Amino acid sequence: MGGQAGVTERIDNYPGFPEGVGGADLAERFISQAQRYGIELVAAVGVNSISREEGDVLLRLSNGQELCTHAALIASGSSYRRLGVAGEEDLIGAGVHFCATCDGPFYKGAEELLVFGGGNSGLEEGLFLSQFAKRIRIVEFAPELKASKLLQDKVRSHPNFVVHTNTQVSSSKADRS
Repeated sequence: MGGQAGVTERIDNYPGFPEGVGGADLAERFISQAQRYGIELVAAVGVNSISREEGDVLLRLSNGQELCTHAALIASGSSYRRLGVAGEEDLIGAGVHFCATCDGPFYKGAEELLVFGGGNSGLEEGLFLSQFAKRIRIVEFAPELKASKLLQDKVRSHPNFVVHTNTQVSSSKADRS
């Protein structure tokens, strides 16, 4: 539980935390507060159907469970976007990854790592990866980065970052040397 916030190393622009807060710590606080109010949290299960039943909400879950409640908040999370280029599928898990905090440490001492995407998530992942590689190259398809000004300033002032905007990827291939 905690989603993208839970795997973000540091959140610098969250109200009430002028010095920033670790993503996992913030997620843990959310969970604790919800539990304090008696909220039932259900993770890693799909919702097959939602219906009204005598003023309540009836959820039929993918694991066969049924929940009847006054209200339901469905936080379906995000899905990782693919580049959709030739060769990409062959490299997933073998050079192409979707989680810097999960896989970044495998690249300790790397000369260069590429991050595709100039939004908040891309720049946050790049900043995390900067502890492992000598250079981080950010590649954004749009003419400008989309991340918050705070993240853009951090990346642009970091000496190990190179930023490319208005850049398209046409293919990827494994280095077989």
